[in-house]
Amino acid sequence: MNDRVQQIVQEHLQQEIIKGTQITGRGHVNEIYVVTTRFAKYIVRIDLSEATTDRFEKEAWCINEAAKFEVPGATVLGVGIKAGHPYMLMTYIDGKNGDEAGDTEKNKIWNALGKYARKIHSIPVEGYGEEMTAPGVFKDSWSHYVNYNISSLVPNDKVIELGVITRKESKKIKNVFIKLLDTDFTFGLIHYDLSLKNTILTAQGMVSLIDWGSAKSAPVPHVDIAEILDSSLDEHSRQFILFLEGYGFSVKDYEKIKPEIANINLLIYMDKLRWALDRNPEMIGYFSQEVRNKLRKIF
Repeated sequence: MNDRVQQIVQEHLQQEIIKGTQITGRGHVNEIYVVTTRFAKYIVRIDLSEATTDRFEKEAWCINEAAKFEVPGATVLGVGIKAGHPYMLMTYIDGKNGDEAGDTEKNKIWNALGKYARKIHSIPVEGYGEEMTAPGVFKDSWSHYVNYNISSLVPNDKVIELGVITRKESKKIKNVFIKLLDTDFTFGLIHYDLSLKNTILTAQGMVSLIDWGSAKSAPVPHVDIAEILDSSLDEHSRQFILFLEGYGFSVKDYEKIKPEIANINLLIYMDKLRWALDRNPEMIGYFSQEVRNKLRKIF
């Protein structure tokens, strides 16, 4: 067992590890360990990509706030830095991952995620974006975010030069983004990765929500729904309808905000493409295709 993990458990719990197992395939930036002591099982997550506890502090705040709204999940027992890397110590939730559930169970999970999303979206926050600077306060501004993407739509735009959009489409996109600025959205906390893989189904049938690393402040329910449709579900699927029912939405309610969801999603992927152009060339092709996909839904 990793000495660092033993030290973390000893310092926070004053317990010796009897058994420890590293979990693989459940995260790209974390080392995740399940450890057993004489008293209980715990999870230790170590982030090898960061040097500060900022992300884990955000996750801990989100988990604690969600618990106040009766969203089941792990309990955070400690956050800190060990050997130069941040860590989080949590209680272990005994059950099976939602990815491994049967079809009937998956239906139940998606309905529960709808109920949880409604509660999470009601958690008050300030600001916009993923980086939290104080409890419930997020660093960025929605207007700054939108205006940056509006001001980037210029005649010599790299996105036009790449052939991702035309000059005519650029003008249309600018009008879409201007309309977003004029829309009175409600902002709330979002999980931003509501999916089967981020749930644990216990033997008692309770659905627990895990992994708050992508949580942010954003327009609700638009951005969480957009992410679900991008990564997990088709809008015509039974499981998406069950999610909406859990949220308290009818199909008509969804259809009313569907154009706004599409517009926001285009904004998000245009911004991601610009990030890739500046910092991650390997992702340019992927985000370029996603921008084209979002454009087809709007125009």
